[in-house]
Amino acid sequence: MRSYLKKWIKETVSRFEFDGIRIDTVPHVPKPFWTEYGEAAGVFQMGEAFNGDPNYVGDYQNYLTALFNYPMFFTARDIYGGGQSMYGLRTQYQNLENSAVTDIDALGSFFDNHDNARFLSIY
Repeated sequence: MRSYLKKWIKETVSRFEFDGIRIDTVPHVPKPFWTEYGEAAGVFQMGEAFNGDPNYVGDYQNYLTALFNYPMFFTARDIYGGGQSMYGLRTQYQNLENSAVTDIDALGSFFDNHDNARFLSIY
């Protein structure tokens, strides 16, 4: 199965001339596979590890080009929608710096997506 998926992603990226791919639910597949898959794709990968723990998310930087910044997403949602202190942004940034995250710049910022209730609908 692994060889089939690697062949498929290589051919798909080549055929459609993608310059990057989004990978959903990366924790549901053994981590080492993502290195092989990314190498086969040969392009930038943005992975989703739906978790607010910087150490949990950061560990996936060993296997993918980039990840969605879920730790900061949850913090920002609580601040802007839940009335929490703005100091939470600083605290979360410090948490990210002192975690398994090796490249904060490779964490994709976002405020809304299809996996979560839309911000304006929950606050």
